[in-house]
Amino acid sequence: MRLGLRPNRRRLERETIAAATSKDFDTLLDSLQVTRDMRRGRVHCKFCARTLQSVGEVGIVFPESGAIHVVCDDPNCTLQFARYIGEHPELY
Repeated sequence: MRLGLRPNRRRLERETIAAATSKDFDTLLDSLQVTRDMRRGRVHCKFCARTLQSVGEVGIVFPESGAIHVVCDDPNCTLQFARYIGEHPELY
């Protein structure tokens, strides 16, 4: 399962994580500065534009064109993400 992204000063490198705990996910979000941006009201779901205020509302995190995108925990947005990556195979 490719879940993790390891921040690098110049780019994000893919990292394979066999299994992820909620602590791993929290660490990932912290390292990508998503948690900080969330506290500032700057994190929005890519598909419904809902402002995410807590880590519990994050369903998916993915890179695209050098940016980090977040998908909320709404099942409709998860479905939209599945369709989106089907149309953009370069994302996986």
